[in-house]
Amino acid sequence: MLIYLYSNDGTYLNSQEITADPLRPDIYIMPVNSTKIKPPVIGEYQIILFENGGWRIKSNYVGVPACEIDANSIFVQVHTFTIGEVLSPTIILAPAPTELFYKTKWNGTTWVEGATQAEIDAIVASTPKTLKEIQDITIANQGAIDFIIMNS
Repeated sequence: MLIYLYSNDGTYLNSQEITADPLRPDIYIMPVNSTKIKPPVIGEYQIILFENGGWRIKSNYVGVPACEIDANSIFVQVHTFTIGEVLSPTIILAPAPTELFYKTKWNGTTWVEGATQAEIDAIVASTPKTLKEIQDITIANQGAIDFIIMNS
């Protein structure tokens, strides 16, 4: 008789042929975590689990590179899937961006600069250029810095 084995968490492992008890040919001794129910065929990014006496198909993007983006397709963070989690409009299957952008944006194919030239110019204009400018900003804000340090 053909049986189907699954792990302690229900994940399908493989099939195995078992034989009847030689002394009682009508009796088959089933191993723990096994069933006579044939598992369904699954597609890409799916897994089958034996739960509550039957096979269940669940999404499985575990280990697939993914990122979270906002409603404007701006990168938010790298996403790590769990079994059963499905794709959403804000989770895309794509590796994390490797290029540095002011505002990293997904265009449907690759990561691109999402900031307008005006936004980039404003960022560059507000960024201290020299060590002297950084020191001046630090000195001007020293009271606030001391307050934060003392109260943390």
